[in-house]
Amino acid sequence: MLTFKEKSVILFEVMRDMFKFQYNPAVHEGQVNHGNHVHDYLGVIVDHFRNTTEGETFSGVTVELHDNEGPTGQTRRFRFDRMIGAENIINKAQAMHGGRA
Repeated sequence: MLTFKEKSVILFEVMRDMFKFQYNPAVHEGQVNHGNHVHDYLGVIVDHFRNTTEGETFSGVTVELHDNEGPTGQTRRFRFDRMIGAENIINKAQAMHGGRA
């Protein structure tokens, strides 16, 4: 298991990269997600957060959402235990064109 410092280093390395997140929220648009539907989001990681009530020092990431025209002005917090996937679109595109600079 990674330490808090190791997680922070990894997070810092990918902050501001564009990700496609697949997330299974407990609540979606104000409604309980009884069907456990997974939703896709596009955005960049801008911060991490902790849940001190549960004693968690590294619970998830805060993401600035984007659409086809850029930032939407919205942010979402994605808990790691409900995240299904996170594909780094920047790394994928760079790998197709010779790697990261």
